[in-house]
Order: sequence, then structure tokens, then C-alpha cells
Amino acid sequence: MKGILITALICAISATIAFGQSSSSAKYPFGKNINYNHGYKPTAPTSATLQTWYNTWKTNHLRTCSGKGIMATSDNTNEVKVEGVGWALITSAYMGDKASFDGIYQFYNASSKLSPKSGGMMSWLVDCNGIRNNNDDNAGTASDGDLDAAFGLIVAGWQWGGDYLDSARSVLKRVRQLVTYCEADDLYVIAGGYNGGVWGGACNYTDISYYTPAFFRVFSEVSGDKAWDKLADDTYTLLERNAHATTGLVSDWQKVDGAPYLRENSQAPGKDTYYSYDACRTPWRITLDYLWNGNERAKTWATKISNWAKDKTSTLKEGYNLDGTPGGDGQGNNAGMAFLGALAVAAMANDQTTVNTFGSALPSSAPSFWYQSYLGNVYMLALTGNMWREDMVLSGGVKLNLTIDGKGFVKRNPDKYIYANGDQVTLTATPDLGYEFEGWSGEGSNNSKEPTITVTMSAARNITAKFFLSSGINFVKNGDFSQGMQDWTLNTWGNSQGSASTGSGAITITINRLPDANVHDLQLVQPSLPLLKGNTYVISFEAYAAAPRTIVVMSQLASAPWDTYFEETVSLTTEKQLYKFEFEMEKNDDLNARLGFNLGSNLANVTIGNISVTFASTATPSSSSGGTSSSSDGTPILSSQIPSGPIFAYATNGAIMLGNVPQGTKVEVYSLQGKRIYNSQFSNLNSQLIKVHANGIYFVKAGSQILRVAVR
Repeated sequence: MKGILITALICAISATIAFGQSSSSAKYPFGKNINYNHGYKPTAPTSATLQTWYNTWKTNHLRTCSGKGIMATSDNTNEVKVEGVGWALITSAYMGDKASFDGIYQFYNASSKLSPKSGGMMSWLVDCNGIRNNNDDNAGTASDGDLDAAFGLIVAGWQWGGDYLDSARSVLKRVRQLVTYCEADDLYVIAGGYNGGVWGGACNYTDISYYTPAFFRVFSEVSGDKAWDKLADDTYTLLERNAHATTGLVSDWQKVDGAPYLRENSQAPGKDTYYSYDACRTPWRITLDYLWNGNERAKTWATKISNWAKDKTSTLKEGYNLDGTPGGDGQGNNAGMAFLGALAVAAMANDQTTVNTFGSALPSSAPSFWYQSYLGNVYMLALTGNMWREDMVLSGGVKLNLTIDGKGFVKRNPDKYIYANGDQVTLTATPDLGYEFEGWSGEGSNNSKEPTITVTMSAARNITAKFFLSSGINFVKNGDFSQGMQDWTLNTWGNSQGSASTGSGAITITINRLPDANVHDLQLVQPSLPLLKGNTYVISFEAYAAAPRTIVVMSQLASAPWDTYFEETVSLTTEKQLYKFEFEMEKNDDLNARLGFNLGSNLANVTIGNISVTFASTATPSSSSGGTSSSSDGTPILSSQIPSGPIFAYATNGAIMLGNVPQGTKVEVYSLQGKRIYNSQFSNLNSQLIKVHANGIYFVKAGSQILRVAVR
């Protein structure tokens, strides 16, 4: 154990340097033991019980990996699972244990770079040498681990300052690609993970035990991405669709419509459709939203499931059908902390007698089984009043809520979201690829157009950073492959085999095996392509093949049901040619669309290079389809529907000139983000100069006609 601690301290020193000016002393030492604004705390377990449990867990499960940090191991002391790492980061941050936290995060970070198939997230099953058993399936990710890791980093930011919150935002940006908007249900849904592409259902099916609404609401505040707030609310729709009306029990996996779901080729057929080893964690995750935020839907469900279980604390099993009868692989096992502890947290939303009944039934010492031990840590943090949000333990202070409109990043200095009254905060806005910064709005921002502003926190502030989609910018990252395979993934499915090499502005895919001859069995893909409904885009690339053949270029939803936005079969020759395709995004906005090239069905090697996707700032003039005209100064005027009448619009000196408008026509002007900035009825005038607040793309709706104008 001495060797472990010495190495851990060395890791902590190096990690502290990486995290900038962070203090080794926790701002909020363990033992806060707060009373939540909502719910009840049990008389047992106590903070002393948790401290003993935590110490035992460290002895049993923390191991060093030379040069890579600290491994939070499972029962195999050279095996690390990402979900365990997420819980370990949350626990060590709340315990104020910086040496352990920094070492575990160092290993998490190293394990996020092992495979291009992980999308920059931690591979699910690893060891000190890399991907466990060099198994491709182990290279993929599991969403819950990365979501919990992000929250652990946020707690670390509360505790020690430094760059932890920036690291959390980086993790959230990567894991955000696993949060899919399902248009048919108007729901955000979490996919199971990433393995060269999003896996695990998304709009088809999901795992409710990956959802922690209380964490998502914090993610929204820290990142400025308000989709996390909707995901928090949408959690309850998914939960209520699946939960049994009487028992409240939920299944490990479920369809989005609520039916329990057995995954295709599932390795867990005795668990997927039962209240089993995934679903058992759900009461802890859901009930936090009641304890922290008073969410009544969380309280209703937590009360129902704890009422079902409160007379079973000594007989509870590790597997149930949703009607409460024993079922699944674990039905013969007496429930341990993984099941009992979560239900004890649910009872915190019930009443004092019920939560005390559960609390007294919990084991007091950490078992050797890794799953029970790790979950015991996070459950007891909640049960003892030591799982808090910073505003619950900070005396005074004012909150800075940032919202990102469009795609970009805002750096705070100092990096907090709760400040002392009178603190000055410097905000710096940086647009994502394909976007430009438009300006600030909200209290204290002075509606500045400068990318860097200073805000005085004399009161709580709500500030928005606005970014707009630019024209003429390539949304594809590393389209010339000058950085090798960075941002690209070569997917091989159905026992197909292939490899990639890069150079001279292109990638060459060598195809070794295609046993099933499906066009999608070999794919070159890149996610995070921002496509907005109603906009027109141009896909351009150069390509040739070792022998004449076809490939398919497409853009699509990056997860099931893999909705197609554009698809084209392309005939390649042995001579390099330039290919260009224009398409209109007809479906709802997708800021994480996937660009892909399907290369299966033929063994001839393919070379592709200089790939771009650009906003179509010009089109071919036509009286019946989209086109372009020009103002007197040459500024292109774009229209998704060229008007048949005399109405015209063009950009001039930071404004839009609209003319030949029939009397009585209603005119509205919208920004690219869909915000209406002008609304008027043309009466006596048939022309009008309309001032806009920033350069960008605008939509002018004049009666039934829609014109698109680029103000530069």
C-alpha cells in the first residue's frame, strides 16, 4: 500500500501542474452532512460509516499504472471499467481526496486516447497496457461512465478550482454526441455509447439507469448548452413510460415507447428486460433531482418504488419482473448494496420511517465485490448529506448562468459559476468550426459585440453568447487528412477487414475482406456535422479507385434509426475526379449529423481526399427553384424559393434593402438561429431598409415568399 500511495502522490503532482492553479486543500472538506432542501435523511449510515467504507474501497481497488495514473479496478486488479471510473471520480472529489482524484482522472484521460473508435471518450474495458485483451468491442464506450466522469470533474472544480471545469466541458462536448434528438417523440435520448459510431439504440431503445437529471441541470449551467435541461425533463417521460404502474420497477433496457427491450445479440438476456443490475441504480439517479431541486415527478416515482420495497429489506433479490415477481439472472441472489442502497436513496423522498428502515438494513462495511463497493460510495454520499451542489454549501454568492446560442465555447476567468458578490469575471467567446461570434446579451453584458467582456457580479447574471453559422467555411475537420486519421473513423462491420493510410491530402482504404458484401460493412465516417433545416449544403471530395467501382456518400443521423439526410451512389474510375453534390436539409436541425462514405460490396481499394461540406452561398438561378441574384455591389442574394413576383432583397452597409413589396404585405426577418428580429406590415411604402444587429445569414419572409440574404 505504501508503494501505491507514493506513486499516487507523484501522479497527483503532475496532474496538479496540468490543472493549473488548483489548491490541494478542498474548499468543502468531507463531512458537510447537509440537510437537503427536500426529503429526509436516515439516521444510518453516518459519515463515519462512509469514511470507513471509502478507505476499504481504496485498499481493495486502487492500483497504480506506471506513467498513466491510478486504476480504479474491478475484481480483477488489472481491469478497469469506465462506469467504475465515473463513480470513483465523483466519490474522490466529494471526499476531498485530490491525490486519488488526479491519479484516477489521469488514467481516464489516457484511456480516452487508446482507440479512434472511442470518439475521444474512455474505452469501456481497459487495463494498464491498453484495450483489454485487444478486443475491438472493449474499445467502445459506455455513456454512463463518461457522464459521471464529467460530473466528477465539475465537483473537482468546486473543490480545488484550476482547470477542472474546462476539462468537464471538454468531456461534455464529446459525450454530447451521444445525446440524440428523436423528432417523432420530441425527446432527447442517450445512446449506449460510441464504437466507431453511436451504438445502443438512441431513438430505438435506451438504458434509463444512465440518466441523472440533477447532473444534467448542472451540465446546462456549466456548459451553457440548454439541451441538457430538456434531457433532464425528458428523462421523466422515458421513466414513466417504462415504470410499472404499481411497483414503479423499470427494466435495464427499454424502447423509447416504454416497452422493456432485449437488445439484439445481447450478452445479458437474463437482465435486459428485468429490474436487474443496470436498473437497480436508477433510484439513486432519479431521487437526487428531488433532493436538490424538489422535482415532483422524481418524488412520485421514488415514493412508489420505495413503498413497494420497504417490507422486503431483508428478502430483496437481485432480479425482478416489473410486476414485482422475482425474475432474471439475479432472482436467486439476496440483494446487496447495489440494490438496497439505491432504494434507500429513493426512500429519502418518502418519509422518515421508511428511510430509516432502509438505512438500518444496509451493510456497514464494503464488500469485496467491486460493483457493490463502488455504488456503496455514491449511495452513502447521498444518504449522509455529502452529495451536494455548490450553491448548497457556499455561504452567499451569486450565480452566473451562461447560455450558448449556436455553437461555440465561452471561457470564464475565474472559472466558476457561483461568485462572491462584486467579483469581476472575464468572459471570452470562441466560435466552433463553421460559426462566427455575433455578440452578447443579458444583464451586465452591455450587449457587446466584442468577443471578450468583463462582467461585475453585483447580482445574479443571465448572459447569452450568440454564434451564427458562417457561409463558405468547411464544416469537415481534417478533410485533407494532414493530421492522419484524426476526427475520422474507419468502421468495419460483419467480419469485414480493411485498413487506412493517409498522405498527399487523401486517405487510401485498403479493403481486405467483405464476407457479406453489404455496402455499409466498411465505412469512413465523421460526426459533429452541423446541419440546419432549410439550409442548402455542398459536399465536395476527390476520389478514385484501384478498379472501377461504386461507393455511397451520405449524411445521416449519427445514431439509430440512422435517418438519411442525403445519399448518393458515386461511380469511381481509376482516375482522380472531383465530385460535388448539393442538398437541402429537409429534416429538423441536427448539430451532430454524420458524414460518411460506404465502401463495402467491392474489394477494389479506394482513395478519397480534400473532403468538404460548405454552406451553399450560391445556387443556379431559376424561376422555379432555389437560386441567386446580386445587388448592385455584388452581394449575393439567396433564396430557398425564388419569388415569382417583383419583390427583391439585398444586403447593403450592414442592412437589408427590401423592395417592390405589395401594399399590405406582412414582412418578417429571422436570424439563422430562428429568432425574429423584424415584424411589420407594409402599408404606404413598397421598400424598406431593415437594419440587422450583426453580419450573418437572414431569412426574409414577405407574404408567402422566403428570401435568404447574406449580410457581410
